[in-house]
Amino acid sequence: NDSIDIRGAVNNADADFSSSTAISTGKVSIEGSITAPDTSGVHAKADVTGDVTTKDVPKVKIPDIDFTPYFNWAQDHGEVKIGSVSINSSYAPNGGVLYVIGDVQLSGQTTFTGTIIATGNISIAGNVNVTTTDYGFAMATESGDINNTSSGKITGLVFTETGNYKQTSNGKLEGQILIGGDIQKGGVSDNTIYTKFVPTPPDGG
Repeated sequence: NDSIDIRGAVNNADADFSSSTAISTGKVSIEGSITAPDTSGVHAKADVTGDVTTKDVPKVKIPDIDFTPYFNWAQDHGEVKIGSVSINSSYAPNGGVLYVIGDVQLSGQTTFTGTIIATGNISIAGNVNVTTTDYGFAMATESGDINNTSSGKITGLVFTETGNYKQTSNGKLEGQILIGGDIQKGGVSDNTIYTKFVPTPPDGG
């Protein structure tokens, strides 16, 4: 919905980029197309294999997701935690959902199997692997930020309704990113390998 700026040693970014505001680049390689109402910032020496199209792009509506079914499910399975939660060893929440009223930090050599939902910020560092199970979300927060400096792999949907997402290590994300705030990607990470995940509340709603 806001501007996109693609710089650094970006080689063969295999994706289409669209913005409802503007797109600018450095001398990068993009195997895809660029579409925005303002493309004047696309570098003349950028190697874009697709079209560079200047036109209006409608904004994407960020959904207002009701996490109550996830909270109720986690509470029924003893997986609601209050306060800051730190996880540094492998963990699979009972029932598949960990709901934290506060912040969550995952670090070390950790494999988390399930869904993490927090009311605050979510941070992962070290070599952390997060794999969703039945409910689509790998990690989600209504208004917090998600900071990913892990060299591991996230599989599932990463969501924050109003917060920001930052990924600056050499990890992978296989799934989708839906962020209401800003996305910052750095380092040698694979930002997204697209796989479709549809959030499914535990109550079947």
